[in-house]
Amino acid sequence: MRYGLFSDVHSNLEALQAVLTAMTKERVEKFFCLGDTIGYAANPNECLDLVRQLPAVAVAGNHDLAAVGHPILYELYDDAREAAEWTACHLTEENKNWIQGLPLVAQEEDATLVHGSLFEPEKFHYTDNPSKIEQNFSLMQTPFCFIGHSHFPWIIEETVGAGLKPAPTIVNQIIYRQGKKYLVNVGSVGQPRDGDVRASFCVWDSDRGRIELKRVEYDYKTTQRKILEAGLPARFAEKLETG
Repeated sequence: MRYGLFSDVHSNLEALQAVLTAMTKERVEKFFCLGDTIGYAANPNECLDLVRQLPAVAVAGNHDLAAVGHPILYELYDDAREAAEWTACHLTEENKNWIQGLPLVAQEEDATLVHGSLFEPEKFHYTDNPSKIEQNFSLMQTPFCFIGHSHFPWIIEETVGAGLKPAPTIVNQIIYRQGKKYLVNVGSVGQPRDGDVRASFCVWDSDRGRIELKRVEYDYKTTQRKILEAGLPARFAEKLETG
């Protein structure tokens, strides 16, 4: 089975369309959405409609819940909260209901899906240092766990007794080994923060034993224009130029 995994679309329609086109070319058969489909940019309903049409398993992100009345809204910084409130005013009832039905954690085949962390998933911790990575490995009940949230793509293989180190060829792909655990951050479709402006996604081929992190270019200038025309904070448009 070929799985397509993506996260943190953040209402960026142009990036999502580019990723879905790339996944079609990759012969993806099933999709995993790791949360934050909305927030920051100006096409929340269009992005949610596309995700809902997929043969997809999805989990909730903090920006998703912030836009449907969850108290996590008040934990966002000012510009992010402004974007969430703008999004809340524009969402259709159908999309609000879909978000409210999303789980925080899902398990499919040999994989666990969560937006930020398996530790207190409702608090959306970042998995961004060795101790938090080890914590996630200790909570994993499947060989693979896929996350998003930090907008930085990486693959890490658990190494017992020798600390944690990046898996070989972390930039592009890994051929995984039986008996090992793998924690994979699939990066961000719509708001990359690792210095690469291209949309990030992941392809997991369970038959070939391969996980690949991939990037695709998209028309971020159009996304920038839409953000500014909607009156959303300009920083979300500016960030698209630098990644």
